[in-house]
Amino acid sequence: MELRIRLVFAILLCTPQVSLLAQENNPQKSVYSIDFNNFKSSFRQEIGFSFISHFARSPIVAEYNLVSSGVSYPQPVYNNVFGVFALTYEPKFRLIEAGSSFSLSLDLPLTGGFSVVDLTTPDGVSYSSEEVTPNDISTGVFSKERSSNLGLMNAEFGALISFNFFQGSTIENINALGLTFSGGVNYISAPLAMNFIDEYQRSDYKGFLNWTSVVGRLGVHAGRVVFYYTIGINPTRALYYTALGNERTVYTNTYNRFSISFRLGR
Repeated sequence: MELRIRLVFAILLCTPQVSLLAQENNPQKSVYSIDFNNFKSSFRQEIGFSFISHFARSPIVAEYNLVSSGVSYPQPVYNNVFGVFALTYEPKFRLIEAGSSFSLSLDLPLTGGFSVVDLTTPDGVSYSSEEVTPNDISTGVFSKERSSNLGLMNAEFGALISFNFFQGSTIENINALGLTFSGGVNYISAPLAMNFIDEYQRSDYKGFLNWTSVVGRLGVHAGRVVFYYTIGINPTRALYYTALGNERTVYTNTYNRFSISFRLGR
């Protein structure tokens, strides 16, 4: 009897260890977190392009006072970026994988673009940071206008959390198509090169050249190619009045971009 009791206790003590060993070697395990010991299985990178499909507008950064018949009409001023061509390098870190058809990843797109950048009102008046003196105000001048564009080129750095389904979600997935839904922030600096012909200085426009936008992104995967559409999801509606007294609105802090990316490596 005593021997049987000892055998039962021995079996009970060994059972948790056997179960743990079985879990560790279970090929059917469905949820995985990022593995730094096998980092390549959790890492992906892409290179992307866009051509005449990239537009960004900053939040309101100043006011331009349009004067008519002795009345001043404040006009919103924002940084306008019209992208001609942009190149993006994007590392992706799969934080969690569920099976072979879903993953949660951290995506860090880094973009450099050739673009035309200007601080303008909705009617296209180029805003100048030149100081308005008391003498100017006494003569009805409440703001200054520049003669041409502020500069060229822009840079962006994004941080997005992405939900990836089917193709592209894991390295094992062999589906023909896949989807990605992303959300996060995008930091924009524009322009990178000031208009040296008109001697515009970066220091004169401090506070006008950098901003952050909250963005959402949809990606459609087809093999090693991904088609992306990125949009700003927190636009600001600004109300203002024209010199004729007409009410108008404009949306600032907006972002739109179509791009195509190609997977590098696995």
